[in-house]
Amino acid sequence: MNRKMPLIGLLGLLLSVGTAAAMDDDDERITRLRPLAEQGDVASQAALGLLYSDGPGDADQYREAAKWLRMAAEKGDAKAQRRLAWLYTAGHGVRRDFAEAAVWNRKAAEQGDVEAQFQLGLLYGMGRGVARDPVAAYAWFDLAAGQGHEQADGSRAVMAETMSPAQIAEAENRARAWAPRR
Repeated sequence: MNRKMPLIGLLGLLLSVGTAAAMDDDDERITRLRPLAEQGDVASQAALGLLYSDGPGDADQYREAAKWLRMAAEKGDAKAQRRLAWLYTAGHGVRRDFAEAAVWNRKAAEQGDVEAQFQLGLLYGMGRGVARDPVAAYAWFDLAAGQGHEQADGSRAVMAETMSPAQIAEAENRARAWAPRR
C-alpha cells in the first residue's frame, strides 16, 4: 500500500484551505481599507491598490488596482508610484505605456525607492519610454546597487561595457550628487 498518496492529498487540502483563508483575509482587508481610501487616506489607497495588484490578476482587478494606486501615487506615495509603473510596463489594468512607466518610476526613484531606481535604469538602458541614455542608466543602476539591489551591480557592469571612461565618470558624478526628494 502506498502511504504517500493520503499525505499528498492531506497536503493539498491544507494548501487549498490556506489559500482560501488568505483570500478571506484579503477580502477582510479590502472591506476595512475601502472606506478609509474613499475618504482620501493615502496609506489606505496605496494598500488597497497593492492588494488588488497582488491578486490572481483578472482585468477588472488590475483596473481597480490602477485606480487606487494612481490616487496614492499622485499624492506622492513611492510604493504606489512604483507599482503603478509596473502596471504600465506590463499593461495590466492600463494600456501598456513605457513612457508612463518611466514617469512613475522616476517619481518613486527620486524618493529613494531602490526597485524604481533599478527599473528606471533598465528603461534608460533599453530606450523604452525614454531616449536611450547609457549615462542615466548607469547612474540609476549605481544608486540601486549602493542600496543593495541584487541585479543592479551586474546591470551597471553591462552598461559600462558600451560606455567611454568620460561617460562612466559623468554617471558616477550624477549618482554621487543625487539626493532623494521627499
